[in-house]
Amino acid sequence: MFRRLLHFITSYFVLNKKIFLGVYLLAILLLVILPINDKGSKINHTYLLTIRLDYICHALLFTPWMFCYRLVTYFQITTHIRKTAWFFAGLCFSAAVELVQYFLPYRTLNMKDLAANACGVVLGAILMAILEKINYNSERADH
Repeated sequence: MFRRLLHFITSYFVLNKKIFLGVYLLAILLLVILPINDKGSKINHTYLLTIRLDYICHALLFTPWMFCYRLVTYFQITTHIRKTAWFFAGLCFSAAVELVQYFLPYRTLNMKDLAANACGVVLGAILMAILEKINYNSERADH
């Protein structure tokens, strides 16, 4: 059942991968560029287990990054080197979006945001590795 669900999700996103990837990247850029979160915002003063909700949102925003790799390379042979390159591209992209905020007068560069973005990429890599391991083990059990 898990494999069917994973196959359905993957096949759905493969059909719409360009749209999904474009919307995902556009959403990140809009969230970075638009002045939606000022210092007095509620999200900056809300904590979950002593972690500011803003940082959790940053991490969750970058968690899907590694899954986008699977969309881009679904029909190609994936290698460890390509996954590693995609991982580091995610870290660079997360740093770049924070760097853009340095040049915007209504936004600020925040190293904790950068760390939360990187944590999101790492979390996505861990989740993807776990799901790939589960999928690999279920395929081996079927044969």
